[in-house]
Amino acid sequence: MSLKEAAAKLFDLINPIVKTSKNAVKEFDKEIALVFIDGDHSYKHAKQDFELWFPKVRAHGIMAFHDTMLVDGPKKVEKNSVRERIANRRVLLLKNFFTTVSKANIRFGMPKQVKAVGKKFIKKMQ
Repeated sequence: MSLKEAAAKLFDLINPIVKTSKNAVKEFDKEIALVFIDGDHSYKHAKQDFELWFPKVRAHGIMAFHDTMLVDGPKKVEKNSVRERIANRRVLLLKNFFTTVSKANIRFGMPKQVKAVGKKFIKKMQ
């Protein structure tokens, strides 16, 4: 495959958009696998970009920002918002897991040792 053919295939997958996130996100009603944002580097706008696009990124998808290592706005968003959301997703996953386990406990019973470990774990998570 030539470079030209490879580039053509790549552009079948990539949809470059030159708009503000506020306007661009309106065009997406489905989950997306990858979003790369190179926008306004102020914290206010980088955070807005994150808040608008994060809900659109599918589970195990990728959200990438330009200049997260060099510019304070995107760097602060990565440090605060992204880590917080990832932690919240992890907590939500654990909460769903323990809800399922609790339902199983009500229905089938659970050994006391498992209950004790679960209670300790939940206390540490709070």
